[in-house]
Amino acid sequence: MTPPLIPFPSSELPHHLLSNAKGEYRKGFDAKKGLEGCELMQMLQYDCTVDEPGRKDGLVRCKEILRLFRR
Repeated sequence: MTPPLIPFPSSELPHHLLSNAKGEYRKGFDAKKGLEGCELMQMLQYDCTVDEPGRKDGLVRCKEILRLFRR
């Protein structure tokens, strides 16, 4: 099971970049470069719902969700 994520303000992001989910120092991470040293990636996901779930010919509506993350 993954450790729970504790929310924090975006102003503390540079501080949180230095440690992993267990609170240990991240090896191989250059803190001087910060986020600029990490490649920005994106992924497109879909969230779909059925208008009338009880009917066989119910209309399925999907909306796109763009996810941004850094590697």
